[in-house]
Amino acid sequence: MIHETPSTEIFQELIEAAAKVWNTKDNTHGYVTEKIDRINLISNYQDNVMMSYRMFDGGNQSLMRAELSDKALNYIDANI
Repeated sequence: MIHETPSTEIFQELIEAAAKVWNTKDNTHGYVTEKIDRINLISNYQDNVMMSYRMFDGGNQSLMRAELSDKALNYIDANI
């Protein structure tokens, strides 16, 4: 399977949605900061941005999906 690089718009949307979900979590021990720092290091190449989605369990993936446009959802579904 060849993974396609998303448009800059979809890439940014996925990064922002992942950060938004992480920012709802407790950062007492810096866990949220660590995850957001990792997300911010993702480059827009092939399906690298899918890491921002795959780092969540199913419930948090659903929260992330609720923030996304149809284009971004289609990108995720094509690259799972």
